[in-house]
Amino acid sequence: MNGNEPVDLRTDSEYSGRVQYHSNKNVCTLTVTDVRESDSADYKFRLIANQPDPDLHVKMIQSTAYRGLTWAELKCHSSCRLPDRPSYVWYRNGRTILKETSSFSGSFYPADSFTCALKGHEGFPSPAVYAPKLPSVSVSPSAKIVEGTSVTLTCSSDANPAARYTWYKIHGPRNSHNVSSGPELVFRSIQASDSGEYYCTAENELGRKTSTKISVSVEYAPKLAALDVSPTGEIRENSSVNLTCSSDANPAAKYTWYKENQTLPKERGQTYHFTSISSEDRGTYYCKSENVHGWKRKKTLSFAETIELDLKAVTAAQTEDAEEQEDTSNCLVVHRSNQSCSFSSPAGLVQGQNGWRVTYSPTKICAAKGSTVDISCTYTYPSRVNKKDNKVEKKFWFTRTEGREYIDVETESKYSGRVQNHCEGNRCTLTVTDLRESDSAVYMFRIMTNQDTYSGSPGVTLSVTDAPKLPSVSVSPSAKIVEGTSVTLTCSSEANPAARYTWYKSYGPRNSHYVSSGPELVFRSIQASDSGEYYCKAENELGRKTSTKISVSVEYSPKLPSVSVSPSAEIVEGSSVNLTCSSDANPAAKYTWYKEHDDSPKASGQIFTITEFTAEHFGNYYCEAKNTRGRHNSTLHLIVAAGGGKLPVVAGTITVVLVVIVSLLVFLWIRKRRASNESSEAEERPGIREQGQPEEQEDLQYASIHFSNKQTDPDLYYNIRPARPHRHMEQQEDTEYTAVKFNRASTTMRSRGQETGEDPAALYSTVNKTR
Repeated sequence: MNGNEPVDLRTDSEYSGRVQYHSNKNVCTLTVTDVRESDSADYKFRLIANQPDPDLHVKMIQSTAYRGLTWAELKCHSSCRLPDRPSYVWYRNGRTILKETSSFSGSFYPADSFTCALKGHEGFPSPAVYAPKLPSVSVSPSAKIVEGTSVTLTCSSDANPAARYTWYKIHGPRNSHNVSSGPELVFRSIQASDSGEYYCTAENELGRKTSTKISVSVEYAPKLAALDVSPTGEIRENSSVNLTCSSDANPAAKYTWYKENQTLPKERGQTYHFTSISSEDRGTYYCKSENVHGWKRKKTLSFAETIELDLKAVTAAQTEDAEEQEDTSNCLVVHRSNQSCSFSSPAGLVQGQNGWRVTYSPTKICAAKGSTVDISCTYTYPSRVNKKDNKVEKKFWFTRTEGREYIDVETESKYSGRVQNHCEGNRCTLTVTDLRESDSAVYMFRIMTNQDTYSGSPGVTLSVTDAPKLPSVSVSPSAKIVEGTSVTLTCSSEANPAARYTWYKSYGPRNSHYVSSGPELVFRSIQASDSGEYYCKAENELGRKTSTKISVSVEYSPKLPSVSVSPSAEIVEGSSVNLTCSSDANPAAKYTWYKEHDDSPKASGQIFTITEFTAEHFGNYYCEAKNTRGRHNSTLHLIVAAGGGKLPVVAGTITVVLVVIVSLLVFLWIRKRRASNESSEAEERPGIREQGQPEEQEDLQYASIHFSNKQTDPDLYYNIRPARPHRHMEQQEDTEYTAVKFNRASTTMRSRGQETGEDPAALYSTVNKTR
């Protein structure tokens, strides 16, 4: 060391040419060669940064939002060692705030930013904390989005603390649903149903911002084509007929009409128009829908020679490319009868074989608990099976089987009075009212004819959603909570979709602060300050529920007790004196009073009452505060002395007591020396001579002595007036002594002390004896 400044070994002549430094990231090594005995020492490493505290940062303690404003408590924090009682400077939007403590709390607007710095080092402020800025959203890849590919939406916002992100999909002007949490929304294999508008929110403890909307348009090849014929009623020869083809596609599909066994197209466009239909138009027609991503072909209408209207299956085989997917589900026959025909266009998922078909639309339904839902399908079946007429005998919905039996939902007790199946033509709808969570299932439609049975797969998946129920809260461990241990509060609620949880701490009937998000609130090392009432909120898209409050009582050993004496004014000897002890503890402390050098307790309880105070109560007392977690002691000193008709009582520390005792010894020694040197004066002052008698010293009581650097120092003593004067055992006379103060500012006694060789700081008062 050079004064108070450490010396770099490389500049120390004793180590010249013998030391070398090596560093690898944060690992530093000192190499000393040719080691000598003089090298024996403690070697220390010193790091000098380019600013006073590279780790200084603003730490968020707690925050809560209300009507666009955020209340938060901030703390200027550093893991580095700081000077004792450092002062801080706080800045709001670059302007200094008159606050010098390490903590700051108040209301924050979304545009506010806060920094702190050590006073005297304002040039090196901490990084600013602020609410998220307007988030930016992007999509990758940025080119056209094709169904089945991987797509990522990214949300980013400048914020400190770092923002938490949530993604939403818009389902209408005022309706949006949470779809994901995190900065990225990833579609591993994006589908047409994922098309729509999305936005994200960025949120931290100081505020929240919502991004602009981003549109996702998924391109895909044409879906299964739907066909329609017009007019739908009776079609007569020579009448006008329109065949219409439609297919879900992005970009929009282009349509081409073909007649079976002919390579040239018959018509281009969505509609194929017959101005005057005739028997020459008999045959099978199909439409082809295509866009840049692919094409589909739909075999559609067969005009039979019989010119009779009927619906039948077309089983002719087709030899097309592997990419082609055709549907031969519908066959229309034109006839001259008075029958009418309704043509059903498939709009959902279709599976079938040999003319059996069930089409569900939609295939997935989400509905709220207590609401009503319609589950629909259309069906077809072959008119003849094994050359026999095929007629429907029963059609129903089911969710389960028992052995080989399919259970009609209308016969199940749990659906009693809540389900009804309506069929119009080949379209059936199952209506379920007063939905319950137990209704969540896959609903399938079954057809039973006089020749065969058929069940359409995969059915309709119904998910019954519900707002969170009243959350339950629990604490672990469930036993008593001890300061310094790990404690976890858990919030759980039955909900569909799953609930999101938020924890709050209650600070009064109408005041609570946000603490944490998530089902668990974890205290790694719980402290007494964490005691209080907590509650959680469970929330999903359908609603929110608040739990009851749970009380957290942290047990800890007694803190350092504080002691006091009452009355604090003048105390008369023989009067009552109360000594009071108090300590912060949980569970509440039990108190015991002891006198120094006496193992037996003097009293139990927070207050020790001395009913008749006398000089015999001189000594050091201490109280012990104790509970099941530990104990702590504090000392109270009571010093009794006679003088001036009053007995002072001193409440102070051990240091003050030692000073008083030493002063008393010096006082006694000086008086004894004066008694021997001034024998002539003893005849004139018999009272003083009598005081010098050794055999009488044991009965004497001396005044308390108080050292003070200034004459204006407050007196630390309590005066006690004796109820009756003390009498000497051998002489019936009254001896009075006065309370003495030592004041270093006195110059009179300083000169006297120099002449006599006595302590120049000693100041004696005149003492008179009265008979």
